[in-house]
Amino acid sequence: MRLFYCDESNLNDATPFLVYGGAVIKSSNALSFSHKIDELRENFEIPPDFNVKFNPRPKHLNHQQFIDFKQSLIELAIENEVKFIVSIVAHQLAKNPNIARLYEINRVSYHFDCLLNRTDDTGIVLIDRFSDPKIDHHLREKFSIGISGDRLPFSDSIRLDRIIGFHYSAIGQSHFTSLIDVILGSFRFAINAVLNKKHVKSANTIIELLKPLFLFSKSQIDLISFSYSPQEIRKKEYRNLYLEVDEFLKKNGLKPEQNI
Repeated sequence: MRLFYCDESNLNDATPFLVYGGAVIKSSNALSFSHKIDELRENFEIPPDFNVKFNPRPKHLNHQQFIDFKQSLIELAIENEVKFIVSIVAHQLAKNPNIARLYEINRVSYHFDCLLNRTDDTGIVLIDRFSDPKIDHHLREKFSIGISGDRLPFSDSIRLDRIIGFHYSAIGQSHFTSLIDVILGSFRFAINAVLNKKHVKSANTIIELLKPLFLFSKSQIDLISFSYSPQEIRKKEYRNLYLEVDEFLKKNGLKPEQNI
């Protein structure tokens, strides 16, 4: 069994990309992993009732200390074989971020199901709770029908038959909700740093740290681990935005399998 904790970052259009993704955690080591996060929090004297996110930091930690904590958390994730599945979509193309988020839930859920097929395993998807009247129906549809739409090549729908449930989670209800917030926030920060031409050195360091969380196919990031949305980007100004990210990832040893 594998747990897939999902979240979004950059829902507003203050930055170029909406980022949606999740952390895949093996249930076989989930308990020991959770206890190790307990120990890490204690080492940094983070109170039990403090909800760790990418930001803000606990008041008793300075900026560098909080960076050290987040790095240690990601290193723990790597030690416990956590994998990262993420998709990015430009706000200029998404237009409505709430609808775009539903599409990206489809995308990463399908990629999670692909991973489960490869590993002959089953899984549960845990979506970070948010306010949207469409989400209940959307998740019921993901479980009962799967992925549907006119772009599917051979059928009207694809059942995600390795996923046994879609459920909600929220920050503070598990250490793993904090984990995905930190991983996703770190990835989002790195992408924005490159596009905004600020903190590029930090962005390179972050990507190097996150690299082992990705799934690789030969020397490329597997499509199910990282994807650009939509699949076809025709307008030059939008393509250039994606190409900047693509070039940044390649320079840091993360060559996406998906071509723009």
